[in-house]
Amino acid sequence: MRLPRAGRTLAIGAVGLAIALPLSSCGGGSTENTSANGLEKSNLTVAGLAVVDDAALYIAKDKGLFKKEGLNVTIKTLTQSTQAIPSMLRGDVDISAGGNYVSFFQAKATNTIDLRILAEGYLCDKDVIPLLSTKSNIKKPEDLKGKKVAVNLTNSVLGMSANAVLKSDNVDPSSVHYVQVPFPDMTAALQKGQVDAAIMVEPFATAAAKTLGAHKVIDTCSGPTDKEPLSGYMATNQFVEKNPKTVAAFQRAIKAAQGVAADRKVVEDALPTYTKIDKKTASVITIGNYPTSMKAERLQRVADLMKSAGILKSPLDVSKLIVQ
Repeated sequence: MRLPRAGRTLAIGAVGLAIALPLSSCGGGSTENTSANGLEKSNLTVAGLAVVDDAALYIAKDKGLFKKEGLNVTIKTLTQSTQAIPSMLRGDVDISAGGNYVSFFQAKATNTIDLRILAEGYLCDKDVIPLLSTKSNIKKPEDLKGKKVAVNLTNSVLGMSANAVLKSDNVDPSSVHYVQVPFPDMTAALQKGQVDAAIMVEPFATAAAKTLGAHKVIDTCSGPTDKEPLSGYMATNQFVEKNPKTVAAFQRAIKAAQGVAADRKVVEDALPTYTKIDKKTASVITIGNYPTSMKAERLQRVADLMKSAGILKSPLDVSKLIVQ
């Protein structure tokens, strides 16, 4: 059973909150390699995730869009976007792809990393992150009061988005009991009755709908969170200042790849090459928006939601983090 309309999945490992790390002056992953075409560095190491969010990164490499800009990109696949933070600080990674804004904004706010945003990667869209249930008595937001809801991390973009939608439906988020369950285990948790509902991403949402008949209770990418940015491409400020031409070349390549990713068939063909999503599943999962522009007001929504949710203690001006 397929959920309505094409949307997009959230990076599976990209929704945890940033771990506390001391601020480092390390700048980038590769050794110095001044390019003949004028770039400060030709060889880049980019941390990526094997999820739908990062399709443009793999498309850019596969279709030669990086090479067209004089870049030789090595993708270092991680299981969580937060793992890129220590890697960037150690100098093992130049750029992080699929970096979830909640974790990275919190890391910036706590002076863990001097962060800059190079490009937006992924937007919340209709049914990208549905809250599903198998119980017949849970059909609308108010039915979630007092119920156990699985979330991959109890303090993450998923719970934050769900709470914002619940508030807009006049449901007190504190009446919902979130239970931490890894994405791969959510379907089993629903089936065994360990939780009453689950906030799921692809391909797990489609699998739960198909195997358990799970139905949507709320769309966490709606109302106050519609088109909310989920993840992007980030680097340290030191790397950006040291390599402005290289950064600009990377931005051009990613923008071109994001444009190519607007063709769903291209994304479907790419997914089996770097994820565990097979071709058949890729043809039915929810796939959404790969923005080709970077908008401060759009990104600011995330920081503002984090502040209202208590994840940020002070306001964060996201416009100062953007590299145009």
